[in-house]
Formats: sequence, C-alpha cells, structure tokens
Amino acid sequence: SRYAGPEAVDGDAAGRLRYARAVETYHRLAPDTRAVLEGFAAGVNRYLELHPGVFPAGAAPEFDGYDVHARSIQAADVRGVRRFMERLERERGEETVGLSPAITVWTRLAGAVEDPHPD
Repeated sequence: SRYAGPEAVDGDAAGRLRYARAVETYHRLAPDTRAVLEGFAAGVNRYLELHPGVFPAGAAPEFDGYDVHARSIQAADVRGVRRFMERLERERGEETVGLSPAITVWTRLAGAVEDPHPD
C-alpha cells in the first residue's frame, strides 16, 4: 500500500500472511521444487537488472524462492471474506459502522500473527 495507496491494504495484509506461510513451509518442499523456485526468482532478478525502470528508484525488490513460493499459496478472496465477516458481525449484532476496512484487516492480522510488521 506504500505505492498503491490505502486501497491496497487488504492485498498487502494477505501478501504478508502468504509470505509468512511460505517461509514456514519452504523447507518441506522437495529439493527439485526449491531449485525451480530459486531459479525462477533468479530470472526475475535478472530481468529487473536488465530493465531498471520497471520499479521506482530504490523500490526494486530482490526476489528469492520464498517470494515465488508465496505467490503459489492460495489466498482467500478478500471481498468474499469481507462479505462473510460483515454478515457474521450483523448476525452477532456487532457494530462495525464507520470502521475503515483497513483497520479491521490489520486488527485481525495483528491477532493472527506474532509480528504483523516484520519489516
């Protein structure tokens, strides 16, 4: 959301959860699978090296196998989850009027992981 604005907060939160899961499960992958993921990451890094204008100055990431693995982890549909949570809150009689979706996402994320801001 640093570059895309507040509307990207939900996606950022989901991405952080996927990345944490990728780090947690990476060692379980077969060595050949890890080699493919690391090779793909090396290819992405080489592309970025050859095309420096793809990202703003200082923002180009250095990809690794964890990043590629995180992209393969299935994420819940953010809008579907939000609709489900809103329906559940209505059924429970909980008040959510006036809360920013970003606030509720980060509040839930903070309760789901020990350190929601590893950077």
